[in-house]
Amino acid sequence: FPSHDTKEFKEIRLEQNAVDKGLVVSVGPTAWKDFGGEPWCAVGDYIAFAKHAGKYIEDPETKEEFALLNDEDIVCVIRKAE
Repeated sequence: FPSHDTKEFKEIRLEQNAVDKGLVVSVGPTAWKDFGGEPWCAVGDYIAFAKHAGKYIEDPETKEEFALLNDEDIVCVIRKAE
């Protein structure tokens, strides 16, 4: 990892700050169709996604907030080291 006072470090930090994280609770039937149809995440995966991506909605019963995302906004799947 680069030194804290370098331009490279600052650019990496900006990129890291440009994502949010969340848990996949559902995947739609058309997800990844434009990318060859092979999903790169599944229900239960912890993911990072573009910070300003998607639309946030609230469950009217539980008041829990969900992010509706497009498949291309998912940056990566976060997995624990084994």
